[in-house]
Amino acid sequence: MTMTSSRWVIAVLTALFTFATGCSLLSKPAAGGYATIPPQELQARMDTGEKLVIVDLREPELFRAGHIPGARNIPFEQFDARMNELKPDDDIVLVCHVGQMGDVSGSLLAERGYPKVANLAGGMTRWDGKLEK
Repeated sequence: MTMTSSRWVIAVLTALFTFATGCSLLSKPAAGGYATIPPQELQARMDTGEKLVIVDLREPELFRAGHIPGARNIPFEQFDARMNELKPDDDIVLVCHVGQMGDVSGSLLAERGYPKVANLAGGMTRWDGKLEK
């Protein structure tokens, strides 16, 4: 097996693991940075009426097709420019396809002093709660 094909195999296996588990092998949360929240915990917190700011990082067309109730759409490619729309004292939950964009955005928020940030484990691929259109 050549070095190029070995890298390809590793990349494919990493992508499959990330998709299946919602966990990224390539990025780790910043120390004291952000948490990962399982879908069931997010649903339970929503059911109690806890004030959460849910940020959907997916493209606008995917957001319009169905999103977690009450979520706001800040597409990942705009996140750095628009993160000032979020308050540091908000309880922020980041949502994307499988969790990787949430990892990047969670790290960015942590670096900028946002203490209460969580990334939805597995993103929308693992969400089985209600959807809003």
